[in-house]
Amino acid sequence: MPGGVDRTRPARHFKPMLRVVLTVLTLSAPAPAFAQSPAVLAAVGRLDLGGGSSCSGTLVAADLVLTAAHCLTGNVGETELDAGHIDFHPGRSPGLPPPDPIPGEIAAVHPIYGFGIGPVTARMGFDFGLLRLAAPVPVGVARPLDMGPLPEVGDAVLIAGYRGGQGEVARQRHCEVIEANHAFATLGCEVDGGESGSPMLQLSASGPLVVGVLANKGRIDGQPVAFGPVTETAYGTVSEHLRNVEALEIERRAEGLDAAN
Repeated sequence: MPGGVDRTRPARHFKPMLRVVLTVLTLSAPAPAFAQSPAVLAAVGRLDLGGGSSCSGTLVAADLVLTAAHCLTGNVGETELDAGHIDFHPGRSPGLPPPDPIPGEIAAVHPIYGFGIGPVTARMGFDFGLLRLAAPVPVGVARPLDMGPLPEVGDAVLIAGYRGGQGEVARQRHCEVIEANHAFATLGCEVDGGESGSPMLQLSASGPLVVGVLANKGRIDGQPVAFGPVTETAYGTVSEHLRNVEALEIERRAEGLDAAN
């Protein structure tokens, strides 16, 4: 679906400052071609998982994408993953050509999610994964987004993702936080296939901050809702796990070279 901001929700849910910042993000005129910078939300891209499946993901370092754990593995008990079959397509910026996809190299998910510890509902706050890319995304294509604080009930967060795996620009809309704790946030909006892994963004004067990741959908009192883990709690754990996985991979490659010699 084409990108843009869904303004069908009542204006009273949005703080004035958020509307001003959003206008800057989506409506500012492009700079001349010789000075063109990537759009702020070019960092939100599409993950092609193979077999026609897709998710959304956010560039949080030049070669690191944040997404939902279930986008990276469908098998409980796996926390270190061969991600060579996954391609990350950064978002397209106005006036710039479509960016080339970059393949994944290795990935990790939260250990509690990967090992299937506890009931499904208890793992909701751990459906969180990181994908290391085989090469960095050029700064002229997309710039990483920073992490933000815990969202609070009543906040209006911006959701950006690729519903149905379609489009070159992330579909954007506001969702109200109706429940939040140290592990996950619940949003009062409807989500669909392809939007798993989309970032929950808090808009600030310095730009959008990633405060959570869309991972599940459901209904409360008959109304559609979306759930996902918050970054403040999960990001540090999964980052450390990914570093450990990468260290093990380096050891395996070194042992393979020794054996070959």
